[in-house]
Amino acid sequence: MATERVHDSLNKKEDGNQFILVLGLTKNARLDLDSEERPLNGISYRFMFENTTGILKILTYGHDVITSNITRQIDLLCVRMGMDPTSEFASGGTTTRLLCAKTKGKQPDGCLFPKARIQRDREAWPTLVIEAGVAASLPRLREEARWWLRNSQGEVRIVLVLGIHRQRRTLIMEKWGQQDRTPINQRQLPPQAEAPLQAYAAQTIEISSESISGAPLVLPFEELLERPRQGKETDIVLAEEQLRACMSWVWQWMG
Repeated sequence: MATERVHDSLNKKEDGNQFILVLGLTKNARLDLDSEERPLNGISYRFMFENTTGILKILTYGHDVITSNITRQIDLLCVRMGMDPTSEFASGGTTTRLLCAKTKGKQPDGCLFPKARIQRDREAWPTLVIEAGVAASLPRLREEARWWLRNSQGEVRIVLVLGIHRQRRTLIMEKWGQQDRTPINQRQLPPQAEAPLQAYAAQTIEISSESISGAPLVLPFEELLERPRQGKETDIVLAEEQLRACMSWVWQWMG
């Protein structure tokens, strides 16, 4: 089975292709792949589709761990500021199905929904999305970042792209966002139709077992939680200490 071959190769070498193209996707097959049962014999994957074409991204233990660890660090930093993460936001992953006009959709590796959005709309977009893969998949992962930012029309504020290089024992982390709109009082007259916002990598961090460059990772409070900060609340900042903690189990898994 193709998924098992790709999964075995990734766990042995942690490189190579991790994407499987599915053509002629039926509605029933799409519903199966997008279900909580995860039908591929326990193999961890993420699913995206457009019309009758689907793409499976096969994951490894390392990818799941780093994604989970980042969301846990966000939780811990919120607790230190006196916040209760469970009342402020919800995390999602394989069970999150975000559809655009019911013709295309995508599962993130991880994501965060602020409370205000969930209360307003159960099908709302997250503010933060995480997409993880092997370092060789970085070009494709960047396209996935653009997918979230473009299709959400700016509702997704930040996408973290994570590329793990097992041989080098290195993680490449990119923070993606969209360029700010020109303030109304600075626009040229006569008014013109606004061009689509451009997605770009605002920050790159490289983490190895010996060093870190490009830190800290700063997640703006208002963009993440969609409310003004209060009291001692600040931006969510993952410094070198938190970034090392995110990777500690991954290094052990790499051996």
